[in-house]
Amino acid sequence: MLNPRPAVLRIKEYHPPLGGRVGMRLDFNENTSGPSPRVRERLALMTPDDLARYPEREPTEHCLARFLKLGVEQVLLTNGVDEAIHLLCQAYVDPDDEVLIPVPTFSMYEIYAGAAGATTVTVQSDASLRFPADKVLQAITPRTRLIAIASPNNPTGACASEEELLKIAAAAPQAALLVDEAYYDFCGHTMLGQIGRVDNLFVARSTQGRNYQGLGFTTGEERRTMCTGQNTATNFNRTNGARIATVNAGFTIQNLTADNFAFNLKQNITHRNFINIAIKR
Repeated sequence: MLNPRPAVLRIKEYHPPLGGRVGMRLDFNENTSGPSPRVRERLALMTPDDLARYPEREPTEHCLARFLKLGVEQVLLTNGVDEAIHLLCQAYVDPDDEVLIPVPTFSMYEIYAGAAGATTVTVQSDASLRFPADKVLQAITPRTRLIAIASPNNPTGACASEEELLKIAAAAPQAALLVDEAYYDFCGHTMLGQIGRVDNLFVARSTQGRNYQGLGFTTGEERRTMCTGQNTATNFNRTNGARIATVNAGFTIQNLTADNFAFNLKQNITHRNFINIAIKR
């Protein structure tokens, strides 16, 4: 019988809901109101031909670069942060390397590290659930090749300071430091200002269900360190085609109104408070 690679067999099983989903799952961080009206208008104009073609990544990367005030060579569009994590592991992690992960956190870091054959080294947060910066520094070894940090963290909400992250990057120059800012909008602190200054820094944002509705992207020093974009990032991914086409028109990112984002954020906070009250009952 044909078996997968041993590294794949050792991966912890992950069982997301694949069908029968009725209503909204809180653990998926889904947008409670959908995309902005302007995005819906743009989607309504799309033709069957638009959906049939492979989406072009480059125009969207130019749009993102302008919005983020980065060079286009520093931006790589991915199908969610999941694909960005996968590409980083493909580009930088070999079997028997170590991937350092503060826990509890997003499960896909460990899954993709395991698929690459790496040894996952977890750093447990204490009872306060604050970011364990000192423990992370102590866990770095010459074998460390990737450090994955969600800031703000899912599920604890803990944020790592810029000073802490810079210390970690400096302590592990042989490792890629991924700062996953999927929940950036809920804290406002970002490491994007260090792109181009810190060679081993990568910043990821996931926009699915939050404000831009349906993109992921990673930023790094330049494309050769950005998972060598042309070599490891697929140009044939249809999954996010409609969403990418929306941004290609310059609509979703640069013309997103502050009012719409403020409405979504207010709604999220309102629903969170409602849930807290219901739990206390």
